[in-house]
Amino acid sequence: MFMLKFDISSLPHFSDPEFRIDTNICFVYGRNGTGKSSLADFIKNDSVNKGRFCYVFSGFDGILSENRKLEALVLGEKNVEIDNKITSLVAKRDSLITKREELNKKITPPVDGEDNLFSNKQSAEDEYNNIFEKIKKSESKFAAKIKNYTPQIATPSYNIKNFQDESKFATSLSDAQIEELTTLLRAEIKEAKKIPFLLVDFHEIFEDVNALLKKYVVEKKIIARFQNSPERIQFAQMGLNLHKANDICSFCGNRITKDCLQELQGYFSAKDVSIFQNEIITKEKELLDYLSKVHSLSVDTNEFYPNFKNSATILSTKIENQKIIISDFLNKLHSAVLKKKSELFAASSVLQIDIPSDFSELSKEYELLRQNNNSINIQVKQDEAKSLLRYHEIQKALIDATYVQLKRDLSKQEIVKTIAQKEFECEQDKISGHNGLDEQILDIDKQIESLKKQTSNEKLLADEINKKLKSYVSFELVHSKGELGPGYYLVNDLVTGEKRNVSEVSTGERNIIAFLYFLGKLKSVSENIRYSRLIIFDDPVNSNDDLMQYIIICELQRLIESLFKDDSVLIFTHNKHFYLNVSYGYKYFNERNNKKSDKQINGNVASFIHFLSDSKKTTIEYISNKDKDFRTNYDSLWPELKFLYNCNSASAELLLNPIRRIIETFVKFNSSSYYGFFNGNNSAKKLLDVNSRSVDDLEAELNGLTKQEIIDLLKNCFIKNNALDHFDKHWLE
Repeated sequence: MFMLKFDISSLPHFSDPEFRIDTNICFVYGRNGTGKSSLADFIKNDSVNKGRFCYVFSGFDGILSENRKLEALVLGEKNVEIDNKITSLVAKRDSLITKREELNKKITPPVDGEDNLFSNKQSAEDEYNNIFEKIKKSESKFAAKIKNYTPQIATPSYNIKNFQDESKFATSLSDAQIEELTTLLRAEIKEAKKIPFLLVDFHEIFEDVNALLKKYVVEKKIIARFQNSPERIQFAQMGLNLHKANDICSFCGNRITKDCLQELQGYFSAKDVSIFQNEIITKEKELLDYLSKVHSLSVDTNEFYPNFKNSATILSTKIENQKIIISDFLNKLHSAVLKKKSELFAASSVLQIDIPSDFSELSKEYELLRQNNNSINIQVKQDEAKSLLRYHEIQKALIDATYVQLKRDLSKQEIVKTIAQKEFECEQDKISGHNGLDEQILDIDKQIESLKKQTSNEKLLADEINKKLKSYVSFELVHSKGELGPGYYLVNDLVTGEKRNVSEVSTGERNIIAFLYFLGKLKSVSENIRYSRLIIFDDPVNSNDDLMQYIIICELQRLIESLFKDDSVLIFTHNKHFYLNVSYGYKYFNERNNKKSDKQINGNVASFIHFLSDSKKTTIEYISNKDKDFRTNYDSLWPELKFLYNCNSASAELLLNPIRRIIETFVKFNSSSYYGFFNGNNSAKKLLDVNSRSVDDLEAELNGLTKQEIIDLLKNCFIKNNALDHFDKHWLE
């Protein structure tokens, strides 16, 4: 015995804990909102978990979709799934493109003078360049001033670049340094001459003079009148040199006799006296020569370059001071030697004076200074002087108040420019940088292209669908052979031969295409693999015209007739007309005929189920015979009314909607007036008009009547319309 049971206690829609299917064919009617789709999904998931093969048709969603950008229909579950992914990716790409466009507005020249990151960056750069140009003009003026400096300190081609390159060498000079360097630039070639310094041993000379002073001549002939007086002897010697024989003496006035002269000549011409006198004269000449050499010592400072002239001046002063000391020393020695001339015959007093330093150290110092001066390459020194003077002028320029302020302004503006540039580049990187919008969009394009290649060709099924619909619709599906992909189909108008806009394909037309595709897939699977299947149709008729309903009904009946005995079909619908027609001719479960072929199910045995809702929960009602089922749309309204009347959880207000539909259907069928039906029962009409449109609060008692009072009002209206038998037939069954 066939039976499937499902534990639905977890589904909030249903008051019943279980749903069962007693036969291979099951028809379920329930109004929208009674939980049909939820139950279909539950059964599918439960079947998958238990290893059953379950196929669900719930409309064209998931089987057929449209791609309006490509103006094509997408056919096939896999293709629709891929197209949904593509659509999602396209939406994402469009969002990224929109975002990129918004970002581009920030980093491209603005419209109507509005400020953005581009204009901010441009303004910052313009201001920076403006200040920079002012600095360049200042530096050009500085360079020109240096080029025209007197004396010349720069090449004739000196320019701003030279100024900028030499700025790192800028330094300040004192006035004295400037004067010295300027003088050096004007200087000619200098060469200091050697000085013949007196390089003698003053200790030795001093000892020699003292030794000479101690020395004397022993007299060979004594002249009494001299009385051994050196002064008298010197006076006599002077007279001898001044007078001749017979001259009158300049001192005493007496005539000088020849004998007197001969006596004196004999006295002073003695050999020892002559030798000693010559010795004194030699020493005197020697000292005079020393004095002459000392006096001739002179440092010509003009022979020195400016950078050595100060040193030469200092050294010259030291030499002059030393000359004075040495000259005084030599003069004292010379005076003592001169005095010794009159003291030949007695020892003289020795000198007690300080011995000065000689010129040896000063000579070395001068020679070193002279060599340094003479070794100078004046051209090199003048080039160095020019450079130092240039660096000084550069330093003066660099500390110029206006120039300093411009440099400060430039530094501040550079920060502003850098910030604006970084903000601009940050937004730019969001577009063209690593993992930016350009890269993301390109990646999405690659994904879309890859997905298009994964779509499968459903041309055979599309051809089969075209055959079945040829007599009913004015279009056909044409497989796209272009870049769209194998799962895309154009809609070709059979009348005009032109491609139709996919938006012109109605919901009913889409539904029938998807329905026929679903059946075609079932057939193709069953031909290749044999296993038991549970096939569910969840509201296969939705917004279809009558013609499409009958196509679906016929195709479902053909499917049922072709099922294998282990297969089962479960059809959910909210459409009473469809429910009545698709189930027409099938026996109810308790009337079933047990005869079955070996291969196929006897198609006239089925289960019939109604889903009834009290607006809070759905009750499952299993229909055991045809008398319990409704035969027309109108017949279905009375069981619904009775269900709500008997349902304890349903409020009295819920009875009003089915009652209103019953009355409207009744008066239309009998071609009578809706207002006349109430026959003066205004309270009943008012009750229905006010309460049967919609229910705002299911917990509230809006009308104040009980369920029985409402039914009595309805019965009374039928009595007044001479239709009590009609009421009793439908209410009391």
